[in-house]
Amino acid sequence: MANALDNNPPDQPDVVINEVLCFIQRKSEVLATDDLTKICADYYSVDDIEKARATLSKCVDNKKRVPKQKGTEYEIRSRTVSLMIKLCLDPSITLPAFCARDISNLPPVDATHVDMSAVLSELSALRREVRAMMDLREEVNTLKAMLHSERRERNTDMSDLMLVPATEEPVRQQVDTFADKANQLIGDDTAFKNVVRRRRTQSSKLVVGKSESNNHVQSVATTRSVDVFISRLHPATTDEELINCVNACTGTENSINVIEVVCNRLKSKYESLYASYHVEIRVDSALLKQAVDVFMSAEVWPSGVFVKRFFRKRNGSPQQ
Repeated sequence: MANALDNNPPDQPDVVINEVLCFIQRKSEVLATDDLTKICADYYSVDDIEKARATLSKCVDNKKRVPKQKGTEYEIRSRTVSLMIKLCLDPSITLPAFCARDISNLPPVDATHVDMSAVLSELSALRREVRAMMDLREEVNTLKAMLHSERRERNTDMSDLMLVPATEEPVRQQVDTFADKANQLIGDDTAFKNVVRRRRTQSSKLVVGKSESNNHVQSVATTRSVDVFISRLHPATTDEELINCVNACTGTENSINVIEVVCNRLKSKYESLYASYHVEIRVDSALLKQAVDVFMSAEVWPSGVFVKRFFRKRNGSPQQ
């Protein structure tokens, strides 16, 4: 592998004085090539750029030297500066540090020469990341609230089970041992038979008919609802569009008969950016499990739409 110093002449000085090369070498890292070329071509004369070209040619070998350009004065300045910028940005060439003897010969560069399109692109990407973080924070807060509510309800249920009236004796003192209770039931033949009969009755399973040929009687049609939370929709989304989207999710492959679709638009934190809905999908009770699997599948919803189950409080009011 050739060393980068092979492209440089021997005995090269470490510091070379030239205002044009000093400006190009420093500003080529922060300005676009077209902007830097226009600034130098407008500010410096042909003689200044020619001196810079001769100085730069002494710092590189013959294959890398900048040839003289032809054309009008502005074309000569622009082409020569463009070639010198390429040499300064070439990583295979090690150039000396160019400095300026008189800083008044350096062009004044302010914020108007910055590539604002690149700055706006970075700003837009930053805004998208911030919005995504805000959505994630809302989801985390919702999950925390649901977990806290579930823990509180569980603690309440446990406390109700542990409460014992003060007038009654502790449970461990009222209930006999298992052996004593068994002996008492066996001794009382009637009580023993009642306990056995009760256990047998409780162990019977519920049977649901599935016959399609026996249609002499008809069962009552029962429905169940699948509550779905849908977000990250376009703010202009209407109820009719959402209903058509839900019907399209069933398709011909899933064969789920949707009886009714009720859409409730929720209040979003940023209503101008996205819309959120609570969609209640009513299906046959026998198809509830299949409907949940279908509507919780990512393949049936449009790309980018956020979907998850929507849960209700015990008093009937909706709670995500």
